[in-house]
Amino acid sequence: MKASEGDSYITIVENIMGIKEWYDPETEKLLADFRAKRDAAYKRDAVALKEAHDLAKMIAKRSMELGYMMGKELDQMARQLSPTAGE
Repeated sequence: MKASEGDSYITIVENIMGIKEWYDPETEKLLADFRAKRDAAYKRDAVALKEAHDLAKMIAKRSMELGYMMGKELDQMARQLSPTAGE
């Protein structure tokens, strides 16, 4: 199958192979927990921010790929939650 213009390889893999999760079930659960804490942190929940950071560090230890992804997430959070964000 050839990808249509604008389709990502992820979309193709999902459509052909039916793959919806990219990691093992435990990692998927950790990622879901991280996203929930991250979203709460964006609403200025300081406890959720700490928990998101802790989860990101735990997830990052699972693989180099996840370490890179969590680093990007933490950088994004720091930028968006900085006191000067949105100026």
